[in-house]
Amino acid sequence: MCRHVAHDPALDRLHIVADAPLPSSIQAPKEPVRVFAEQAVGRIADWTDDSWARENSRVWQATGRSGGTWYVKIHQSDRFHGREVTAYRSWTHALGWHAPRLVAADASLRAVVVTALPGRSLHGAVLDQAAEVRVHRGLGELAAAFHHSAPPRTPPPADRTSSTGKLGRHLSVARPYLNHGDEELLRVLAERRAALPPIVEVPTLGDLQLRNVLLADDDTLGLFDFERVVSAGPVSRAARVALWMAGAPFLSHCSSSSYCHTCAAL
Repeated sequence: MCRHVAHDPALDRLHIVADAPLPSSIQAPKEPVRVFAEQAVGRIADWTDDSWARENSRVWQATGRSGGTWYVKIHQSDRFHGREVTAYRSWTHALGWHAPRLVAADASLRAVVVTALPGRSLHGAVLDQAAEVRVHRGLGELAAAFHHSAPPRTPPPADRTSSTGKLGRHLSVARPYLNHGDEELLRVLAERRAALPPIVEVPTLGDLQLRNVLLADDDTLGLFDFERVVSAGPVSRAARVALWMAGAPFLSHCSSSSYCHTCAAL
């Protein structure tokens, strides 16, 4: 004689069983971000916190169960999220395999999943002179290639009132460090700048620093972190290039020449 057993949905063997809770020692992102990442790349076996040692930096290295490595990043603001997603979807193609690929993005979570690049970070790395020249020449070429990832555009006339207010805010912070006459000089220069025609703008790497550069064993360079990419004048990052050369005169003909020679076409 058979007994009737009531159906219990919780015991349905066709229902996907959730993974066991992660150990408290694992520094993984919160569940909504984990779900988002696994929907993009499949089950993740291991999470490694790869954030910078500063507030609001949230980056993880994710290793898939079947192999493969990705990076999951949560942006600290909608603006940074929008910038980085736009850069991946519109401009980083100009860098080829020197930049990660965007796998998925979620504006509500301000999160992205990107592919991993080979190499070690150049942050704090000590290179011999020949290697340093190669690196900076390559960075100049990549920065220039990024400028050419979209046609140059002429921005609308700037709001003079807004520009004046921005200068005033900067001066209020910098005033204790200015010498006599510096503030007057800056105001005069700002007035002259306002009278100049608009500068042609192109995509620029707003945070091109060695900490955002990877060097592979075959000397291939990789760039990551595009949340500060903006449209600006092609020479707006020349100050960053000049900082690379400070105290290293042998760099004067590598990053500057490869960068400026290519940008001259703009």
